[in-house]
Amino acid sequence: MAVDRKGVVRRYEMQAAPKIILTYRHYYDEAAVSAFVYIIGGAANGTRIQHRIYFDENGKRIWEAHKNVEGQGYPGFPSSLMTNSPFPSGEDFAAASQCKR
Repeated sequence: MAVDRKGVVRRYEMQAAPKIILTYRHYYDEAAVSAFVYIIGGAANGTRIQHRIYFDENGKRIWEAHKNVEGQGYPGFPSSLMTNSPFPSGEDFAAASQCKR
């Protein structure tokens, strides 16, 4: 997680790896609202994907793009795996944090 000088979360990255590896990179605006999510993934069979999700100023999804970069595909890469997941807001981090700033 990366925060700006004011302590607002601006970037958060997480990975998921059941049978495939997905890296989610969440980017937030200065109001801690989701602005963009970039997902990259790979599978043992050589499949590589990229998925981009764009949000408006209220955090509502407005556009998505999915691309198979390499390989034959993998059944663990349906678009629902990436697009139906709830994405944390920057405010979620502040509410859940046990750290004192």
